[in-house]
Amino acid sequence: MLALKYLLLILGVGFFGSSGILVAYDIYIAARLRWLLEQTSGEPGAEAVERKAARPFGPVRWRPAPQLAAAGIVPVLLALSVVVVPDGTASIQGESQAQVRGLEAKAESDAMQHTLPL
Repeated sequence: MLALKYLLLILGVGFFGSSGILVAYDIYIAARLRWLLEQTSGEPGAEAVERKAARPFGPVRWRPAPQLAAAGIVPVLLALSVVVVPDGTASIQGESQAQVRGLEAKAESDAMQHTLPL
């Protein structure tokens, strides 16, 4: 369960990171293209371009970025809701209750409990 928890955390962080990288990459490509167009239009042997296009590059993809970030919330919340109890500390009944009732205290190793993240 601990591996599943960390896998979900990595997946959620990956979604958040990919949404930020997507926007940063589009802005970088637009700036790089703008820089290349300025470099080629100023060469002495080339024809001077009188009119520049207002947006010769593709728009920044703003819509998929929040969708990826929203998709990243789900695995992070699932990962935060899984609590792995250390070996030897979990039991179905408390040891004091088990001793009063005359039952054996059953300790579960690597027990899993679900909690709601705050």
